[in-house]
Amino acid sequence: MLAAVEAVTLEDVHVLARELFTVEPTLAVVGPWDEDRTVSLG
Repeated sequence: MLAAVEAVTLEDVHVLARELFTVEPTLAVVGPWDEDRTVSLG
């Protein structure tokens, strides 16, 4: 895992983040967290 992370540059991370936020900001950021909280509380 660490090796893969080290192989990725900050620029790559920023580009990926921009694509995620541009395509599906709700699912990428809010969705997973809401699901986890709902499952934990439910």
